[in-house]
Amino acid sequence: MKSAILEAVELVSQNEGRVARTLGALGVAAAIAAGSPMMAPGQDSTTRSAAVQPAQSGKISFSSDYLSFVKQLENAGKTGWNSGEKKWYPHPSPEGGRDTIAYGHNIQSDAEEARFKQGITEEQALELLRKDLGEAWDKAAAFVQERHGVKLSDLSRKQQEMLTEYAFNLGSLRGFPKFTKAVVEEDWATARNEYKRTYKANGKRYELARNKFFYDRYLKPGS
Repeated sequence: MKSAILEAVELVSQNEGRVARTLGALGVAAAIAAGSPMMAPGQDSTTRSAAVQPAQSGKISFSSDYLSFVKQLENAGKTGWNSGEKKWYPHPSPEGGRDTIAYGHNIQSDAEEARFKQGITEEQALELLRKDLGEAWDKAAAFVQERHGVKLSDLSRKQQEMLTEYAFNLGSLRGFPKFTKAVVEEDWATARNEYKRTYKANGKRYELARNKFFYDRYLKPGS
């Protein structure tokens, strides 16, 4: 297996530094454009396409509370939402490159761009978010298996949610090896020392606002 290389993560995003994620959602975009229903990670179906099959068994089904939490982190201001049409439309991504839509989905191709230009409903945006989180779960699962010999599905829901959110936000856990190890081992004292995400702008480094919300939900004593 390819050895892990620590990546220097520069976080610049609309919500104080979300980096672009390559999540390969062309299949889900086609389903959205066609109005086809999609299933949340963890649900079983013999009829769903390979494009939305979970890569790992035991993947959690993300709760509505967790989805609401990620929605607030990614797009609390509802950029791209047309209240009259009740649809989401693409908007410029602060990282540059292709546009973003709804809750932090970076458009991946010309085909996606053409489809999303027509707008998507809130329900479709949530389906897309579940798919993107499912792929982030897979990335987190692969990393903790490779680095720590642990199955993500064997960890608590809290641990799975924490590591999934980092993989979703950063595209990888490799930039936070000490934090990841602390979460896997439930070493919350170390996790509190290692969790802060930052980004650089105008020659200065800033802390992400999402750090506070993450801390309050998962790391605050008694949480």
